[in-house]
Amino acid sequence: MYSHTAPRRIATRPALPALGLALLLALGSGLAWAQGEAGLDAGSNAPMNEVLLLDGPESSPAAETAEQSFENEYRSVPGLPPLVHADLDLLPAERRLARLNRARLAVSFGLRPAAEALRLRPDLPLVLLLARKLELDRLRAGQDARITGIYLEQPYRRALAAAQALGADGSVGILLGAESAPWLSESLEDAARQVGMPLRLRRMRPLDSPLRQFEALLKTCTAIVAQPDPAVFSSQNLQALMLNAYRHRVPVIGFSEAMVQAGALAAVYNDPVLLGRQAAQLVRRSLSETPMPPPEYPTQYGLTLNYQVARNLGLAQLSEDALRRAILRHEPGQSQGKPTP
Repeated sequence: MYSHTAPRRIATRPALPALGLALLLALGSGLAWAQGEAGLDAGSNAPMNEVLLLDGPESSPAAETAEQSFENEYRSVPGLPPLVHADLDLLPAERRLARLNRARLAVSFGLRPAAEALRLRPDLPLVLLLARKLELDRLRAGQDARITGIYLEQPYRRALAAAQALGADGSVGILLGAESAPWLSESLEDAARQVGMPLRLRRMRPLDSPLRQFEALLKTCTAIVAQPDPAVFSSQNLQALMLNAYRHRVPVIGFSEAMVQAGALAAVYNDPVLLGRQAAQLVRRSLSETPMPPPEYPTQYGLTLNYQVARNLGLAQLSEDALRRAILRHEPGQSQGKPTP
């Protein structure tokens, strides 16, 4: 059984000195690139026996950490196909398909490199990481036997269980963008029923203001559970949204540590190191199972509580341990009924 807790701060993990780590990563990436270029020169008739790690131009520190954790875990198991980096944007157009044709399976930490690879080679088996549920499910439409991955969202039950632990009367509110609502509403409603938490979903229209819709939702619920929906939350509006919730004395359960720093009461989020390890396990299964395994939610999580916000909201008794216990009660195997997404 997986552990459901994670270190509170990733920065506390032992690390190589910055210069040494940078040199190590540069040497490893350079070797993988050289191997990939040599493979292309060998011709397009070479057997498909590589796992291709697709690199892209957009990479956050968390994504880089998850990718390095994935590489470490994957390379720790002997006998697997070689793992080779490839940035399709850096290859001449006439060589991109030849690069992809060498791959037995591709792995992408982001939607853009995955979409480009599938455009060039539609039959490419693919494991997609760090993509929202609607993005991964939409990509799999009609191709579910060849595409799998790990959703960016944590299982919905976890944040809902944390909101339930606050002991507030009334319903929990969730604001969804116009694009996300059709894909997520049913799963969120099912999870809320299983947890036993009344849910008030508010669905935005394409031109709606997130600030105004969030304000309206605050007036109808006693807690907010945030989803990683860029139509609702962005770096430009996050501070304003959290300040508005604080003024209404409505606690917010967020999806990242940045939200806690901006004023959310707590967050249930992905630990990139643990997510990278889960990704390596999924890739190993995908290499041996036909059809490929279905997409997964993150099996583990990190949790952070803003103790100052808790005191100011009259929740001084709340602790991270209490939130973890509330989440654990709704994990598969811990409660009655069908496991919730």
